[in-house]
Amino acid sequence: MAAVRVSRDLRAAIVGSPAYFESHPKPASPRELLSHRCINFRHRPDEVYRWEFDKGKRSLAIAVNGPLIVDDAELSLRAALDGVGPVSVMIRTPRPRVDSAPFALVPYSVTCSGSNS
Repeated sequence: MAAVRVSRDLRAAIVGSPAYFESHPKPASPRELLSHRCINFRHRPDEVYRWEFDKGKRSLAIAVNGPLIVDDAELSLRAALDGVGPVSVMIRTPRPRVDSAPFALVPYSVTCSGSNS
């Protein structure tokens, strides 16, 4: 059976509200996210997303901590905008929800392979 590509590569970004980053320093590396109040995303009833980062041939997955776990992408963006903490979001093109909101972008992102069918 052959896999057929059904989507292009996706990019993830770490974003938070400017108000949050006024009282918490922007992380300079992924590991610094461990000291932040991150918004987690639950994929399945028993699985919370581990934030994934790639740099060259190295990969890193971090289980971040925070006061909120959601299973809805819009709700996670709303919570980040309200200053709860940073969130990992998938950036799609066009990306009006992130581009039009007053988010502060953390200076690194991840490219995720697109989906296969």
